[in-house]
Amino acid sequence: MLTHRTKYRPTLENLETRLTPSVYWWQGSVSTDGGDGDNWQDSSQLTGTAPQDDDTVVFDGGSQRGCDLDVINLNAIIGASDFSYDLNVVGAVSVRGPSSSFWGNDNVINVTDGSALLVWGTTFGWAGGSVTGAGVLQV
Repeated sequence: MLTHRTKYRPTLENLETRLTPSVYWWQGSVSTDGGDGDNWQDSSQLTGTAPQDDDTVVFDGGSQRGCDLDVINLNAIIGASDFSYDLNVVGAVSVRGPSSSFWGNDNVINVTDGSALLVWGTTFGWAGGSVTGAGVLQV
């Protein structure tokens, strides 16, 4: 007795893209350009990719120079006490994560004319240093 088998053809289903926000450490090894991926190191210790929206950026003593941040919506900015350079905001930078902090002895956040640093929906700790510039700081 022969039985007839129906052919089964497996298919693949497209799923939605799931991205996990990353953590990037500022190295400043090429320039002060925050948009240059060669200035950043990710959590896998790879360079070549700059932070994207919803990422966390960390400034610490491993830096070789200050950073100019342009238009980006970050999860958090973290500055360690051994970071001894300036953070220059040269575009619209938004920080909206659960908590951010920037601290140090003489750190400067410079919000340049026509720029804005917006910190909302988060706790922003500050210990030492100064905020300068003709731009907008909104906390």
